[in-house]
Amino acid sequence: RSLHPYTRPLGTRGGPGGVRVSTEPGCTWTAAPRADWIAVSQSSGSGPGTLAYQVAVNTATTDRSGSITVVGRTHGVQQSAYRAEEISREGILSDVGGSCPSFTFNLGGRIFVTDSRTNFDGCDKVRNGVRAFVRGTVLPDGRVLATHVDTDD
Repeated sequence: RSLHPYTRPLGTRGGPGGVRVSTEPGCTWTAAPRADWIAVSQSSGSGPGTLAYQVAVNTATTDRSGSITVVGRTHGVQQSAYRAEEISREGILSDVGGSCPSFTFNLGGRIFVTDSRTNFDGCDKVRNGVRAFVRGTVLPDGRVLATHVDTDD
């Protein structure tokens, strides 16, 4: 009986993973995650196959390690910490939703969100078709929290 791979590193955003379970045909096994941020697709099985699992987004600022025990073996899961990344985009706003100060919009293929901490040059100017320069911080889920929105309107 064996598992492959033994350890799988995942990024901050988590996502799906899988571990190949090698056993004799008909051999039953159980799977148990050893961290609350890891969910397995099934808690038991029979014979060889692949055990799928899902890892949640890591919003902590520290790396974390967990594991899944299958057929008496341990599959390690390592996930990197959330590290804030600053980005800026310039272009035409689209898919604008919400109202001042809480907007959601698309700019350059990224989803931006705003809130009461966002600095606007004019909150009433945020609408579809307006050209804007936006700075913000990438959130663990991939959206960007806008810290500054400057429109050309």
